[in-house]
Amino acid sequence: ADVPRVNTLLIGSDAGKDRWGTRTDSLMVVSTDTETGDTLLIGIPRNLERVPFPDDNPLSALYPNGYDCGDECLMNGIWTLAEGRPDLFPGVESPGRQSTVDVVGEITGLEIDHSVVINLKGFRSLVDAMGGVDVNVQQRVCVECSSRPDGSIRWTTGKEEWIELGPQHLDGRLALWYSRSRAGSDDFSRMRRQRCVAGALIEQSDPASMLANYPALARVVKDNISIDIPPDDLTAWVDLVTRVQAGDSIRSLPLTSSVIRPGRPDFAKIRSLVETSLKAPAPSPTPTASDAAGGASATPSPSGSGSPSPTPSPSAPADDSDAALLSATC
Repeated sequence: ADVPRVNTLLIGSDAGKDRWGTRTDSLMVVSTDTETGDTLLIGIPRNLERVPFPDDNPLSALYPNGYDCGDECLMNGIWTLAEGRPDLFPGVESPGRQSTVDVVGEITGLEIDHSVVINLKGFRSLVDAMGGVDVNVQQRVCVECSSRPDGSIRWTTGKEEWIELGPQHLDGRLALWYSRSRAGSDDFSRMRRQRCVAGALIEQSDPASMLANYPALARVVKDNISIDIPPDDLTAWVDLVTRVQAGDSIRSLPLTSSVIRPGRPDFAKIRSLVETSLKAPAPSPTPTASDAAGGASATPSPSGSGSPSPTPSPSAPADDSDAALLSATC
């Protein structure tokens, strides 16, 4: 009640039994106005170079000009970098997590209140525990696939499989591929899809039901999701998520290559974009029937198992540099 805005960092980790170390595969700040529920999703590109450390992080002494050693020193390497220097973080349980939070706060100019770390298995289990998620797919995405050196797509199972255009109900496996696949695409398109899925999960979750099922859910994901929110605060988060859903104002700030240069990012510009985007836009007038008729367009429908839909270009749909309602880009 006494906190006007809550900033939560969602960290998607690719850690697993068959992987060494932890890379932050996706980073997203969820900034929520606790009174109105207005929420801004800010995707942080994982390939940002020269990311700054705040003065109170020990790594700032080693990298006073930011994490700068060329294209080997990227945002998604901060976790592993910090974990490799535990001597600099006495008493800190996870230097990697703390440093990732610190750097994202410095990039955005926001004080990060909480963080959630979820790995691949945890994300899949979470979506399945919710009964799946409905997404309006705007870019055809391959499943169980990777890119060949020539840019073509290969299927690791030997079977061609796609998430087709239009409204689709995705289970955990398909939601994970929709959020992570880069074959025939790029990082910025993937970031847009991640924001769309995150927004859909927020809008479609039933927090009261999930809280009631918390013991069973915890057993499923106990080794795959880590949150730093005190259990006593969970009921307050139920109220907050309900307010976000009622407000129906989840917006997205796309930090794409048309806005920033990942190799030489202007962090002052990023902080300015974030500050401007936190201000909720004035409500738009409700369109009339004649307006709707004049601007009607075809709505994509599920493609099912019929003939495959045409594959849009990797960059479509394009993001603007301004924050927009998530529904406009999803």
